[in-house]
Amino acid sequence: MPTFGEAMMEVMEYEAKQKYLAIGKDEGKKEGREEEKVNGILKMAEVLRSLNLSQTEIIEKIQKSYSMSYDEIHMIIS
Repeated sequence: MPTFGEAMMEVMEYEAKQKYLAIGKDEGKKEGREEEKVNGILKMAEVLRSLNLSQTEIIEKIQKSYSMSYDEIHMIIS
C-alpha cells in the first residue's frame, strides 16, 4: 500500500499530465485555426487573381476580410 506521500505524488503527476494534455489540445486548435486562415487567404487570392486584379488590390481586399498587415498577407500569397 502506498504511503500518503507516494499517493500525493501520483495525484500531482496525474494532474500535471491532464494539464499538459489540455495545453496540447489548445495549441493544436490554435495551429488548426491558423492553418485554416492561411488556406482561406490563399483561396481568396486565387479567386481575386482570376479577376485580373493587381497584387496591391488583392492584398487590400484580403485585408478587409482578415485583420493582418499588408506585409503578412504579401508573404502568405507570394
